[in-house]
Formats: sequence, C-alpha cells, structure tokens
Amino acid sequence: MSRRPFAAALLVAGFGLLVVAVFTVLSGVDYSMTESRGLEPGPTPDWILNGTHAGLGVFVVAALIAVILGVAGPVSRRRGITLEASRDSSVANRVEPFETGRSLTARIRRKRSRGQEIYLVFGRQESPFPALDYIEPIIAVMVTEDECYALEREHEDVDVSWETRRVLDSADHLLSGGDVLYLTHSGLEAYDEDSEGNTVFGIVQSPSPEAAYYRRETAEREAPDMSLHQVVVGEVELSGVGEIIDQ
Repeated sequence: MSRRPFAAALLVAGFGLLVVAVFTVLSGVDYSMTESRGLEPGPTPDWILNGTHAGLGVFVVAALIAVILGVAGPVSRRRGITLEASRDSSVANRVEPFETGRSLTARIRRKRSRGQEIYLVFGRQESPFPALDYIEPIIAVMVTEDECYALEREHEDVDVSWETRRVLDSADHLLSGGDVLYLTHSGLEAYDEDSEGNTVFGIVQSPSPEAAYYRRETAEREAPDMSLHQVVVGEVELSGVGEIIDQ
C-alpha cells in the first residue's frame, strides 16, 4: 500500500480539527464582545455552528479513513510478504540442488587448492631387531579415516594409529588409491640389510615425515637435502610401506 492516501487522510483530518478549533475560538470571541457591550449573549450564530459542524464532520470522516487505511495497510503488506516468501521458498526449493552442488564443488576446490589431506598410518609392534624394543613404521597411507579404522580392526595385534599430512602440490588432482606420493624425512636410520645386502631404511621408532608431495620433482626441489620416501596410497605393509629412493 502507498503511504500517500494515509498521509492525505491525516492531513484532511488535521484540517477539519483546525477548522473546529478556529470556529470555537470565534464563538468565544463573539460571546466576549457581546458581554462587553453590556448585552446578554444570545444563541451562537449559525455561521459559527455551521463552520464548527463542517470542520467536525471533515475531521471524523478523514480520521475514519485514516484508521481504515492504517489497519488495511499492514494486512496487505503481510499478505504480500507471505506470498513473496512463498514464491522465494518455491524458487529456493527449485534451485537448491544446483546451489548445493555448486557449493560442494566450491568447497572441494578450495580444499584442494590448499592441498588434500592424507592419513599416515603407523603400526607399533614387536621389533625384529635386537637393538630396538619395538618398531612403529608407517604401514599405510590412506585418503579417508574410515580406511584407517578398517585397518585397525583388521590388525588387532598391531597398535595402529594415524595422523594427517597435507599433500602440498595436489591441488589439480583428486587423490585416490594407487597414487604415488613422496614423503620427505629429515633423517632415517638404517636397522638391517635385505637378502642382497642392501641397507634397509624406513623402519624407524618414531618416523615423522616433514612433508608430503604428489610430484617427485616438487619434492626434490623443495627438500633437496632430505630423504625421499616413495609410497603408494592404499598399499599396506606392516614392516614399513614404500621405499627410500635416491635423489
């Protein structure tokens, strides 16, 4: 509803009230003048009565119109808001799947732009080496925590734990099982030799990779002085997953 009719009604009502006030004052003035001349005041002149009644009538009618407009306006607005809300809700319901999909894609894109997270799974177990009381190698690299829980249930004789790492250069690739990643270590100790006499690395008491990379060239460029540990996502090896490669 426009405010103009309501304002106009108030203005007319005010004018009517002003007319009543003016004629009331004139009536008083006429009474006083009659008394000052030493005469007995008579009935109020017709023109004053007519003016007062006209002003009062204008005031009553305009005030009634203003009240009606004042009551009808909010009701009309509420109906308009309700209908508009209903239409907005209907539109929202129609576009929600699209918006949800777009929002989900945006969230994935933002997450991937910062680097995807992986789970480094450790397995604390009895040591095969006399010099160590226990070993706790990285036994797997997973992309979901559910896989970590499954691994924990599968190997009840091993104390399984895990922690997250962010793969620093994986923004343009969605990680999955079978992907090759590169972990960088500031130090790895040798504990044994394989059947061919090669030093075995990667089985350490408390391994803690400094970073994880999707591309070998990035790992070599960013961490040239660190040991490079190549692992395959989803692969499980209780004695220690992956292998140390020469840079």
